[in-house]
Amino acid sequence: MLFDLTSLDNVFLEQFQTFGCVDRHPVGRVVTVGYYALVETYRHNPVASAWARRTNWFPVDDLPKLAFDHQQILEKGIETLKRSVRYRPVGFELLPKKFTLADLQKLYEAILGYKFDKPNFRKRILSMNLLIPLNELQTNVSHRPAKLFKFDESRYESLKKAGFIFDI
Repeated sequence: MLFDLTSLDNVFLEQFQTFGCVDRHPVGRVVTVGYYALVETYRHNPVASAWARRTNWFPVDDLPKLAFDHQQILEKGIETLKRSVRYRPVGFELLPKKFTLADLQKLYEAILGYKFDKPNFRKRILSMNLLIPLNELQTNVSHRPAKLFKFDESRYESLKKAGFIFDI
């Protein structure tokens, strides 16, 4: 459906809930399976297709009125994403392969909707031993360049099998 309406593909999708109330749609019983997608909007330009007249990106806190029960579906998706990023490294999907700790903190703050104390966030993230420090610094910045890191997915998978719990 995402591809049919927007031509977007190859994005992170995760199913979160099925919606099937009898009166949720005026044409009768319609069942919808809700997914949230993690999309780097600057890399994807949706193109309206199928029966969609147009597609646009909107800030989640400045949306137009949504049809039917789509506001409820959106709210449930956001709630699920917020819960997921606290116990799984889902947010790394939106970072470049090499990122700074500040990039990671901004991402988590944007998803969760609140600010972290910088030293505590860094201490917590680094204590998980899931980041590989690179011998590289940021380039083309007007401030002191920060160290770059990358996420160690294979380490996360092996730690997870041993009972590790990702907890922000």
